[in-house]
Amino acid sequence: MQIGDEVQTIGKDMIVYSPANIPHRVMNPGSENLIFLAIKVPRP
Repeated sequence: MQIGDEVQTIGKDMIVYSPANIPHRVMNPGSENLIFLAIKVPRP
């Protein structure tokens, strides 16, 4: 997972916060399928 200039390895059952207006992407360098759920909501 890359958020801005920061790259982190994420795993099963992890939660990632990606702030608005900062570029982000999900990468899968492994050979297994990647399944993830993204939920984006406005901040109150």
